Parts: sequence; C-alpha cells; structure tokens
Amino acid sequence: KHEKYLSHCFDNQPSDTVTPFEAPPIIKMTKHPSRNAVYFDVIREKYDASMFDHALAHFVLKYQNPTFSHGQIEKMIPNFPLHFNHVPLYHKARFWLGHQEQHRLQSNEYNVVHARAPIEAAKDKEIPPRFDTVLVNSGLGKYIGVSEYRIARVKVIFSLTKSIVKTTFKPGTNIPRYLAYVE
Repeated sequence: KHEKYLSHCFDNQPSDTVTPFEAPPIIKMTKHPSRNAVYFDVIREKYDASMFDHALAHFVLKYQNPTFSHGQIEKMIPNFPLHFNHVPLYHKARFWLGHQEQHRLQSNEYNVVHARAPIEAAKDKEIPPRFDTVLVNSGLGKYIGVSEYRIARVKVIFSLTKSIVKTTFKPGTNIPRYLAYVE
C-alpha cells in the first residue's frame, strides 16, 4: 500500500521542466485612455502638434507599403485621405529601460513620460502643458551609450482603435498598440 501511495503522490507532482524566461512588459499604460476621442484639429492646436496628421499618414503609408522609400511616401501623402479624424490619447506612459536579460531589481523601475495639453483650472487659471523630452533610438542605438539616439519632445501618446486598424490596414498587419508623436 505504501508503494501505491508514493506512486500516486509522485504521479501528481509537476514535472521538473524549465519555464521559458518571460520578459517584463516594456510599456505599461492605463487601462483606459485619458481622453477617448480627440480630433486632429484639437491635437494640432492644444497639443502644439502641427504635423500630427501628416506624420500619421506617413506611418500608415509606410506600413501599407514597407518597400517604398521616404520620398515615395512623401509624394503620396497629399493624395492620401485618412478615413478617421480622431484618436484616443494618453497623458502618460510608463516604460522600462532595462534589458530583457537583466534582472529587475525593483517592481517600480519604470520611468514615466508625460504628454498633456494645458488644463483650464478654476478662477481663470490654467495648469501649463507638460511635454517631456526623451531620447529616441534611431534603430541603430545600443543599450549603453547615446550614439544613434535623437532628442525629441513627446507631444501626443495615442492608440489606434480596432475599427481604425481594421479599415486602414491589411488583415494580419501587426500594428503597435501604442504610438507617440514626437518633434
């Protein structure tokens, strides 16, 4: 009976398998956007993002035509209508700068970047806008050092809704969930 009992216990034990390394999330966002639908003209005016729709059209065209050059995309933009005129906005994004193979020392290692238009407060006072400055990797930058990085100001943090993605991109196109417009 004892052997049967031991056999039963060992059969129900989890196997000694190595679980794959799970990288921490690089970006943490709030569950809901700060503003659900902000029109492009409000983005241009209040967020001081004068080229927002131009840059968004460039992004969409580049995803639709990945082999096209920058010049070819720029020539197409004047004749390319965006079939939407608003996007959900986020006023802050949390991101982790660590490397996937490095151990996370703390649970709050996330940095935060803000992009918020001025807010009208009580008694004709206004809370000033906050547009943080960041280093943007050109694609060739390394984990250590600043070579191949550019300085930019984050003007808008946004996402494209499922309906926008469905009507704008080909099925199966992998679009980043969150995007930022920087100058």
